[in-house]
This record gives sequence, structure tokens and C-alpha cells, in this order.
Amino acid sequence: MTILTSKKKNCKAFRRQKPTLADLHEFPEIGIHNHIFNLALFLRNWRGAKVSPGEAVDLIKAKFYQGRQRRDLQPREVENAVQTAFNSPRLKGSFCRKVFLPKRVMTSSDGLWPKSLQPLAVKEQCTEAVQQGLEKYDWSVSKVIGDSPVKGEIWSTLDILSMLYQPDDLICSGTFYAPITRPLHHWQVEGLDGDLFCPNPMRAEQGTNLSGHPSARCRDNVGKRKYLVYECDDKSLDFDQKATLILCLRDKLEASLRMIVHSGGKSLHAFFDASEDEETNWEFMSLAVKYGGDPDMYRPEQQSRLPNAYRRCKDSSGLLLDQSGNKIRQTCLYLDPR
Repeated sequence: MTILTSKKKNCKAFRRQKPTLADLHEFPEIGIHNHIFNLALFLRNWRGAKVSPGEAVDLIKAKFYQGRQRRDLQPREVENAVQTAFNSPRLKGSFCRKVFLPKRVMTSSDGLWPKSLQPLAVKEQCTEAVQQGLEKYDWSVSKVIGDSPVKGEIWSTLDILSMLYQPDDLICSGTFYAPITRPLHHWQVEGLDGDLFCPNPMRAEQGTNLSGHPSARCRDNVGKRKYLVYECDDKSLDFDQKATLILCLRDKLEASLRMIVHSGGKSLHAFFDASEDEETNWEFMSLAVKYGGDPDMYRPEQQSRLPNAYRRCKDSSGLLLDQSGNKIRQTCLYLDPR
């Protein structure tokens, strides 16, 4: 962006100048709608030659399409922002000095994700919000199972994945230390061996991780978001309370819940449909963290528990057994593949 000193801003030549694309901040990964509004304010308060609303709309759209964005503009999104900014005399000052996010740095030329994600608005669980959610809602594990449109626990892991993904979707599955990415139709023939998978299909079987090494599961080779996962492993909450918070999140955001998996340990994993708009996904995960969700699940390459698979030991040496010597199953409690 062009840096203008106070002297340059006040000179006669500048007062005759119109803003250019170089004078506008780059669009961030998250907060596109707010960024449009702030650009409109910036142009409305331009100290050079006066900018008309029509010129502001054209400049903002040109800046938007100058680079690759994660979503397209909504109908009249720019026009409405410009109209609001230009017609409200109170919106000035600090709004125009807002700090803008830098242009994202992608993992590679083919990658869909930046190396650094926009921090979530909420960094940790809000005790008050959790308590209010538990007081307002009630959804026990037994109710979760009873409300499930499809009886999840009777299906195999591959049957469930076939309900939720397409045959050509690249599914990264395996263990924490040995992930493998293959098309779903490959897994349907060869079978799965592991307890973890990436809920978001991959765009390639391998990518380059942040350390510069080839990897079957990294931010570089993960594709578009398909699911957002709320994982609550708070030991102070029982499983009925964790299920209740899932219902709370679904109700507040009117989100589509597709699956709930009991980890076989201390957590429930709830899979919600992701939005095409990454800003909406950011808002969802920020609220999820507020209600006890793990913020790590915001990472698009993050693994989750495979439904109805058996839990592995941490070192992947074999299956994890309970105190009675039985295999621990990651039971699918709820399934809605519509």
C-alpha cells in the first residue's frame, strides 16, 4: 500500500488526486465483509479529490478481483457497504485507522490454505456461556441415539464414510503417526486400518508440510472444508452435558449436524456442515470454542475420530484395551447423512 506522509497528504497535488488500487489495503482471509465496509469508509474520507459512491464501488470491486479470494462477492454487498459508509456522518475517525490484516501467504502455488490462519475471536471456553447453555438445553446421550435419523452404531466405518463422502473424495486416514491419503473407493476395496481421519477431503495425495517435507496430511494438500468439528473433552463435564452443548451450538447457529462420535475416551466429536464462506466457518468455530470446543479443530488438516473404528494406542503399536481387556470402540451415536 502507498505510504503518504503528512506533507504529501496536504500538498496541492495530492488534493487533486483520486485514490488508486495501490492505496487500498489487501483483502484478508477472514472478515471480507467488514473489510469492504472499512474500504468504503477510507474512500469516503479520502483527503484528495472527492470520490463518488460509484467510483468507490468500482475501486473496491477491482481490488477484490485483483487477487484470489476464498469466496465471491454477494449481490450488492459492495454497493450496500458504500451506501452505508457514504450516508452516515458518524462513521469516521477510528474506523479509518483500523489495522488491516496482511495478504495471506499460501502454503504453495496450488494450496488452498494460508500458512497462518486468522486467530479465532474466542481463545478459550467461557464458563458462563457453558453454564447458560446447560441450563437452557437438555440432550442426554440416550436422547442423541434416539434422535439419530440413521442408527449409526450398526454400520461399519466404511459404510458411514460412504454415506458422507463421494467415491472419488481423497480421504486421509490411518493413525496419528502414519496417515495415508487415498480415494474413498480405494479404502472400500483395501479396507481401513486406523482410528483417525481428516474430516475435510484432501486435494492431493501428498503435499509439503510447514517444515518443507512431503506429507500425506498437511495444510498444503487439504482441500475445501466439508465439515466443522466440535470436540469437547472437558473432564468437568459428563457426556450428557457435552451432548447438550452440541445441541446448544446447533440451535444457536442453525447448523446442520451430520454425525456425533464418542471418542472412546473423554470427548464427543460433532460434525457439522461447513459453509462455502470461510468467514462463516470462522464465526462458527469461535462460538464453538466459547462453548468448550477444542480450538485446534479449526485447522483444516486436523484429524478426528473415525466412526465405529477401534482406538489405537498412542504409539500406534496396537489396539487400546479397557480395564476388562476389551477393545474400545469409537461409537457413532448420531448419523444424519442427508
